[in-house]
Amino acid sequence: MLAVPNWSLVPDNLASIANDLCSSGLTVHYCAGDIDHRRTVTAFSGAWEDVARGVEHLCSAWFPLIDLSAEASGVHPKVGALDVCPFVLLEGEETKLIEAVGEFGRGFSERFEIPVRFYERSGDGTALPDLRRGGVDAQQDRHPKWGVTVMGVRGFLLAINVNFLDLTLTKAREIAAKIREGRDAGEPRFTGVRALGLSLASRGQAQVSMNFTQPDSTSVDDVVEYIETQAGSRGETELIGVIRERDLATSTRLQVRTEQVVYV
Repeated sequence: MLAVPNWSLVPDNLASIANDLCSSGLTVHYCAGDIDHRRTVTAFSGAWEDVARGVEHLCSAWFPLIDLSAEASGVHPKVGALDVCPFVLLEGEETKLIEAVGEFGRGFSERFEIPVRFYERSGDGTALPDLRRGGVDAQQDRHPKWGVTVMGVRGFLLAINVNFLDLTLTKAREIAAKIREGRDAGEPRFTGVRALGLSLASRGQAQVSMNFTQPDSTSVDDVVEYIETQAGSRGETELIGVIRERDLATSTRLQVRTEQVVYV
């Protein structure tokens, strides 16, 4: 199975952490941070027991470095130090994974004294953006430094950014809003696409940041083309995390490293 924990920091020791995970029997697909988002995304797969230990290892290594009460939050919405920890079934029985994640989440909450909110298939079906809009951090007691963690089993998604040097933040937000409006209106090319317009101050860029939550129904290339038409210029694309082999045919604009591809 695959885990894609998202962390609210950009540590200096990413390479050594990735090596530690590999040496523990995991396949590391992605481990990278973004200073503007103040966020590090990790993605690794393996047997459930190894994946669970990998998440705990990262918590022990990185939680002491995080104090959300005293730090700038970055441009990406977040509610916790381990902001969101999704688990994705690659093979086997989903019911067993949901049970295992529930047990893991309760043990995590007890060990680190961080409230856990279960989402997607581990909860009542609530999506992450809806939890954030509903004030997940206000619905439970927050850890003073590490906030709240959202955890659960979800389907496969693609996390894609399109970055522009010559685009204003206002325009990036306008494009993202049009994608959301098209999705909500039932426009097929935007099925399941979540989008935000963000500023990348350290790069002098504006970004349209997206999650493709139904990649079997959407084409990354078509959405990127739409964004570039709206922007009036060609953007730089980023794949954050992993992609399935079958998605490559409709995602030709992405630069994909071999280790980012999962076969399901």
